[in-house]
Amino acid sequence: MTARGYCTPAEMAGHLSRTLTAAQEVEADAQIEAAESFIDAHVGRSWLGTSVVEDHFYLPGSLLYLHGGGAASITSVVTRSAWNDTAAATLVSGTDYEASDLANGILYLPYWRSYQRIRVTYVPLAAVPPLVREACKKLAAFWMGPTLDDADGVKAFSIGDFSISYRDVAVERGVPSDVLVMLAPLRRLVVA
Repeated sequence: MTARGYCTPAEMAGHLSRTLTAAQEVEADAQIEAAESFIDAHVGRSWLGTSVVEDHFYLPGSLLYLHGGGAASITSVVTRSAWNDTAAATLVSGTDYEASDLANGILYLPYWRSYQRIRVTYVPLAAVPPLVREACKKLAAFWMGPTLDDADGVKAFSIGDFSISYRDVAVERGVPSDVLVMLAPLRRLVVA
């Protein structure tokens, strides 16, 4: 899998205030890909994914929040009745549902009590939100940081005449708290 483009190695280099070598740019791409996967899993949605997304809802309320966030357009809304297992019916825009806030992926269903299952097919927005771009850049840079020191990861300590040099291969791969704070408003509430 390749990085989808939440941020670029050049943006990471700017954040780190350094120029990356060709080998470091390859590593930066790998760290960006890992950061994108973490962000997608953490917030429960993704950006710049496939061209058409299909979301499923069971016992919906009057408002549907698309899992992928905003949508450029709605392709179809298909439902099954709550009272009997009839054939799937395609809802009509403006009559059976309304895209009340398409940029944020919110659909309004005036007759929501009539539906048991709904499948929404849509084209997601192509833009990555600025908070996601910044969080990806910071997280990938944080994870790549320990490999960028001038000593190539070798650390040294001295006490009197005794000195030791070692390479710390067990670098903690945590997530900075400022990244989690940036992503907090984007998380979806999941009730299981």
